[in-house]
Amino acid sequence: MNPSFISNCSSSSDEDGENSHMIYIYNQYMQDMQRRIDNNNMLTQFPRDHQIPQIYRGSVPGHIFINRDREGAHARLYNDDFVDNPLYNETMFCRRFRMSRPLFLRIVDAVKEHDDCFMQRSDGTRRLGLSSLQKVVVVDYDLWIWHAYFGLPGSNNDINVLDSSHLSYNLTQGIAPPAHYVIPSKEYNIGYYPAD
Repeated sequence: MNPSFISNCSSSSDEDGENSHMIYIYNQYMQDMQRRIDNNNMLTQFPRDHQIPQIYRGSVPGHIFINRDREGAHARLYNDDFVDNPLYNETMFCRRFRMSRPLFLRIVDAVKEHDDCFMQRSDGTRRLGLSSLQKVVVVDYDLWIWHAYFGLPGSNNDINVLDSSHLSYNLTQGIAPPAHYVIPSKEYNIGYYPAD
């Protein structure tokens, strides 16, 4: 309150002025509280009005769960190939995996030590994922398909690549896309393919 206002007024007017000031402060406080309540209501109503999509974590509702029986597949793989008296003998194992059983197991151990990706983990539902054996078998099979289609590593030398190329076959038959250019006064009508 203004001190000069207090000194110029009588005691009864002092009480009236003080009461009116208190009422003014109270009204300001109530208006501020109402603004905060309105703001809070607006913030809580916004998501309802704008239908913000629900964020799902984990499985999406409505999707079908397919039980792939990973545990059973591991048990069958282990019992067929890696127990003391396996279903498939050493010859069948070598035919299937193109290596001996001890070598395969050394590879599994080395891969597990090299890359954590090949360790068996549990998923979000605490079910065990693929075992290390299953992962290495899949990688071995995929690599076998890759080698069957593209050849063994290092086998794609210049001769093999050119031999499998449709472009080089067509060139040997005299078939080439039209190309006309002149290099120091000599005219060419066939493409020029530099080699290293």
